[in-house]
Amino acid sequence: MEDSDEPLLFVIEVRSNGEKRFVNHFMEIVMRQDDKTHYIFMAPYISEQSARAMKEEKCSYMDLSGNCYILTKRFLLYVSGQDNKFITHREKKNYLSKSSSAASAIIRTMLNEPERKWQVKTLAQESNTALGTVSNVKSFLLARDWIDKSTTEFRLQNIRELFYTWAKDYHQKEARKLQFYSLDTVPEIEQSAAEWSKTHDNGAILGGFSAAARYAPTVRYQKAEIYVEPQFVQEFVKDLELQPVNTGGNVVITIPHDETPLYVRKACS
Repeated sequence: MEDSDEPLLFVIEVRSNGEKRFVNHFMEIVMRQDDKTHYIFMAPYISEQSARAMKEEKCSYMDLSGNCYILTKRFLLYVSGQDNKFITHREKKNYLSKSSSAASAIIRTMLNEPERKWQVKTLAQESNTALGTVSNVKSFLLARDWIDKSTTEFRLQNIRELFYTWAKDYHQKEARKLQFYSLDTVPEIEQSAAEWSKTHDNGAILGGFSAAARYAPTVRYQKAEIYVEPQFVQEFVKDLELQPVNTGGNVVITIPHDETPLYVRKACS
């Protein structure tokens, strides 16, 4: 840099942690600026996901272990892979994992009314879960910027990101899936499943592409995908005259690991 060059002006926003909500708020502010100031987000620890998001938007950041991405018109300073020395708290539980059935019930209850504003007590009552669990899940979602909190009420936001993250984690473990063959067409199988479910405590619901086609009719698929509660599987297979196969089936039955996939009990029609 020559003496005639104008000095660079940096404004650094320092946070005690690099939660996604703070990162998103920082990026929103930076992208509205049109001055010559260089803004840097700084926290003891910044996750790989947050760092990648800021880098993609050309927003500068740095942690206290030497990892950084600082972009100006004169230089780019980028360092990654340094072990973080300032992690004082590790998350005890991943509330998107399959083992978190209570958290799953809470999130599914909110997703059933995505625009609704909630309070901890009301959400605990409607999801039939403990107040403490709801508070923990609320903090988990807030840290990832998946809820919008105003005073004592909160509601979901960034739902698409929540879905993608949940799906990625949810499918890390193999589900119990069974393949069958039916002489009926896929629409006929789905209709039969809907009628059967109405007389069996809504013990079967559509999943996968069978469910997606109800929201996006342009979806094309060759197999009926159905969640069936464990206690109903044998009866369901018998009543719909399904034949077990190893490959080439046109019916896939998924046995849920717990009750949460069928938490919102609606007939699969």
